[in-house]
Amino acid sequence: MAALFYTLFPLLADCPFSVYLSFLIKKYDDPRVKTLLVGQDEGWATNLKKSLPNSEPFLIYMQEDYLLQSPVNTSKIFEILNYAEQQKDCINRLIGSPDPSSDDKEAHHSDLKEIKKRRKI
Repeated sequence: MAALFYTLFPLLADCPFSVYLSFLIKKYDDPRVKTLLVGQDEGWATNLKKSLPNSEPFLIYMQEDYLLQSPVNTSKIFEILNYAEQQKDCINRLIGSPDPSSDDKEAHHSDLKEIKKRRKI
């Protein structure tokens, strides 16, 4: 886990957001990371749902094998979050999916595409 944060924090240098880590019972000892303890393992999806903080209006979800390759453009993240807030009920993926060649329609934001309902992603 330390390797993830070793690469993550330098690329999030100006990021004002809290960083959470979901673990079953072990706390990660880093003052920049808030560990969310799930308890007994009930499967990946249930564990994730139990660990989501209710205090945050938005989350940027990453797994331990999602490695950033360049610095995060925080102003672009705020722009996308503002768009998401206006849309009320939406999910934005910040990785190369959906495929730009897909038949998903353009969203009302130049950097996003709207994923069709019930599409497997």
